[in-house]
Amino acid sequence: MQKEGILVFSGYDPSGGAGILQDIHTIRSRRIYAFGIVTAMVYENTCRVDRVFPMDIDMQINLALEEKIRYRIFKLGLIHSRRQMESILALAKKIRPEKIVVDPIFFSSTKGTLSRLLPQDYINFIQITDAVLIPNKEEFRILFGDRSPKDAAMSYKTDILLKTYRISHSHVTDLLVTKSGNIVEFSHKKLDIKDIHGTGCTIASLWSAHLLNTGDLKEAYSKALSEFEKMVKNTISAGCQRIIL
Repeated sequence: MQKEGILVFSGYDPSGGAGILQDIHTIRSRRIYAFGIVTAMVYENTCRVDRVFPMDIDMQINLALEEKIRYRIFKLGLIHSRRQMESILALAKKIRPEKIVVDPIFFSSTKGTLSRLLPQDYINFIQITDAVLIPNKEEFRILFGDRSPKDAAMSYKTDILLKTYRISHSHVTDLLVTKSGNIVEFSHKKLDIKDIHGTGCTIASLWSAHLLNTGDLKEAYSKALSEFEKMVKNTISAGCQRIIL
């Protein structure tokens, strides 16, 4: 019987290519229990976002706690409102997860607006939790402007994994910067991920799963990258994008 797991906060994507369905699928395929808290019903398909309807997450949180599972890791995808972030913060103070993986989402891959959170809402959250951010370059700029990754990590006392920090014709480098200023580069072969739906939530979910098993940011991300490279080779075309199986 599972005694521990990951608590996932994310939006519902009906296509299943991203959001909470993909998060749960990815984590459970690693034989780890994941409980999903739906933050928003996103009326979308693989081509566009139509509307976003926020959900009340407090009752969902209470149901998750009834299971008597020790949620050692929180994985945050789409958080729609400041009120939701406050509920997550209150829960984190109560049960003290070992790490909170924050995938800051402002827009969908089709450029539809998903969240009402401001950059300062994320910054306030990470300053009072043991969070690790996993933004892409656009999300990093929204959060931190022209700051360097090292300056942002040390100033706000948070670990940051910056995806696609540097790109060449054949390789991509991701950058892990710890709150103490240590820097680790992950150089990997450039993958054919054009038009693949949900790559961001997939890699963040893989990292969350391996963090639960290893507790080490570097080792967990190395394993997540290795598995991600295999997963993106196994997709189906659906509508306007490809979806990871």
